[in-house]
Amino acid sequence: MVPLHMAMVAQTVARGGTMMKPYVVAGTTDSQGQVLSSTEPEVWLTPTSPQTAATLNALMQQVAVN
Repeated sequence: MVPLHMAMVAQTVARGGTMMKPYVVAGTTDSQGQVLSSTEPEVWLTPTSPQTAATLNALMQQVAVN
């Protein structure tokens, strides 16, 4: 596991079980600042149910508080 994987796990739990497609570049511009391309958030996978994500979310919050 690399840090990106753990970030993806955490965001999947926070989003109710929906994993967003990872990307590194938000967009590109030319030398005049004109936008050539941009990346929008996109659902990639649903690796866990909303119920399981809610349980994990509650457990993670308990660990952070206690």
